[in-house]
Amino acid sequence: MSFRHHVVLNITDFYTEPYNDVLALFDGENTTGKHIDVLHGKRTFVSLIRNENETMSLLFKTDHDVSYDGFRILFKAG
Repeated sequence: MSFRHHVVLNITDFYTEPYNDVLALFDGENTTGKHIDVLHGKRTFVSLIRNENETMSLLFKTDHDVSYDGFRILFKAG
């Protein structure tokens, strides 16, 4: 029996400059994969984020204008 592995994210804190500091989550090895979510601003997560494939890609785009608290992400793979 074959088991599929997943990546699970637990975002405990997220506060970035709205629209200018953006974290994009993709299902797969690169940013051409399926969009899971695009995050910016003040966000609260009540559940874990889980992908469908064995790899997940994160892309953070920012500017040098304003600094907010940022984010904290815990992950588990398996």
